[in-house]
Amino acid sequence: MLIKIILALSFIVFVTIMLSYLKNKDKKKLFISLATLVLLVVLFVMGNMTKSIIFLFWIHKLLMLISLGAFFVYLYRDKYYAWIIFSPLYSILLTLVLEYLFGAS
Repeated sequence: MLIKIILALSFIVFVTIMLSYLKNKDKKKLFISLATLVLLVVLFVMGNMTKSIIFLFWIHKLLMLISLGAFFVYLYRDKYYAWIIFSPLYSILLTLVLEYLFGAS
């Protein structure tokens, strides 16, 4: 069910990106937008890895929503906040470090 929602939202964002490209003909923005969209989908899927630590799982979901907001700011205002878009990586890395140090219990 979650995968279907992610795919549907990704398709809607993909259509938005393509319509923006057809309007502006900016190839650089098209490639950056598509690469960021793929990264965000990968981060959504990798977020299931953080379920072992429920607090980090919820933080990851919150960071994903914030990064999606930053992605939409880029789509509509051309301001690319990379540190916000890549912020869900911190929760994944923190999960990996904690599981390495304390085990996967």
